[in-house]
Amino acid sequence: MGRDWTKLEGNDYLDQLFVWHVDDLLACCYQRPLHPFTRLRMAHSLRILTLDGAGNRLAFHVQKQRRSRLIVLVADVYGSDGADAQNLPPDVVPFFPPITTQSHPPGMAYRPYKLQDYLDHERLMILAQRPIKPRAVITFLANKMGGSHLDANRSSVIEYSLNKWVTINGEGAIYNFFDSCAFDICRSLMPLRNEVAATFGQKAIDGHRDFQRS
Repeated sequence: MGRDWTKLEGNDYLDQLFVWHVDDLLACCYQRPLHPFTRLRMAHSLRILTLDGAGNRLAFHVQKQRRSRLIVLVADVYGSDGADAQNLPPDVVPFFPPITTQSHPPGMAYRPYKLQDYLDHERLMILAQRPIKPRAVITFLANKMGGSHLDANRSSVIEYSLNKWVTINGEGAIYNFFDSCAFDICRSLMPLRNEVAATFGQKAIDGHRDFQRS
């Protein structure tokens, strides 16, 4: 039987809040088609879980007392040694889709990044000769578009202009990139989510069975 959340205090409450946010983020990632307001919900959770600021960085706070690491796997081109490809955390791998000859060009494999480094990765998307960081797209939706805060004058924000004028498969490029980042961050949080959920007697999410992109 799970613990009564109404009686949780201190770190116990933060642990449960972490699980709730990750579970809601995962549920949102699976929605197809993705409603605009669903993206704002995702951005709100990602802001609380990962970004700097008072009351934020919940994932990093929870991880400090746990063994699970916060690692994001990024497909990258490798040389002949592929050293990083042999050093992938085994608890994270099941939550990322396997790289195959059908899914990626030859010579690609996963490279592990600490979540903090992934948020500031500059080579995941380049638009108008500008590197777009995962941190920037989360901040854009959370603080400018209404996920957590709303900026009444968004026209001067570069992400707003790029999303309006550059599309990928009919979707604004910034939204498209945000969707990809959100799913990858959600994957990276799953081992920690399962470790914390176990302390509440809650069901684990199985990467091989439960965590498949619809």
